Formats: sequence, C-alpha cells, structure tokens
Amino acid sequence: MTQSDVTSPYEALKADLGYLGLGRATECFAVLAEEAKAGEWSHVSYLARVMAEQVAATTNRRLAARLRQARFPYRRSIEEFDFEFQPSVDAKLVSDLASLRFEPPWVSWRLHVLEARMESCLQNSRRESRRRVATAMRRRIRRSGWSA
Repeated sequence: MTQSDVTSPYEALKADLGYLGLGRATECFAVLAEEAKAGEWSHVSYLARVMAEQVAATTNRRLAARLRQARFPYRRSIEEFDFEFQPSVDAKLVSDLASLRFEPPWVSWRLHVLEARMESCLQNSRRESRRRVATAMRRRIRRSGWSA
C-alpha cells in the first residue's frame, strides 16, 4: 500500500503541488475547487485559474527579486515624480522614454539610446532630480524584464 492510497486525493494533490514548488497553487487550489464546483466550471477552466494564480505569484516574486538585485536607493516611479517642482525636466520627454518604445529592436541598443536620451533630457536639472528620474526609469526597465 502506497502513501497515496492512505491519504485523500486532496492531501495527495496538496503534497504534490508543494513538492513541485508551486506554493500559490498549493494555497489556492482548494478554494478554487469549491468555486469551480459551485460555478460548474470545466476541468480546463479550473486548471487555467489555478495556473493563472501560480503564474501571477511567480511573476511578482521574480519582479521583486529583480528590484532587490538592482539595489535602488528608494522605491519611486516615474508617475510619482513632481515635474512642477523641477520644471527643467521635460515631462513629455521623460514619459516618452518611460514608455520603453525604441527603434531598432535590439534590447542592448535600446538601453544605450535610453541612457543617452536621459542624459540630454536631464543635463540642466538638479542632481537630486536627475538621480530620482534615473532611478525611476531603471525601476521601469527592471519591471519590463530587461536588465540595466
């Protein structure tokens, strides 16, 4: 008699998900199973919801790791920057650069273009403003999955 014969399918599934390192799926599969039963979801719909929860948790965990690895001095975004306080910073140019849309399609080339454009945009600004905008831009790049 194996261990799976002794335990319920619920416990076996929970153990298997834990063994595979699917922490979020381990936490939410039972609750989603009840919702699926009440809502009469198909098996595929239920599995898709469990996997979507796991993917979201993994994505958030990886983003947090990239931001920790970057060792930014503070947690600010471009949206939080006060362009009225520092009028020498061109808000339109910064928001255009923050969109991360560049030509040509090579990522490393885009990062060099970004740095050059940021330098020209911020050269007449105060040092603190330059640092805050540059840090917020690097956070945006990390969030998008690039390394800079």
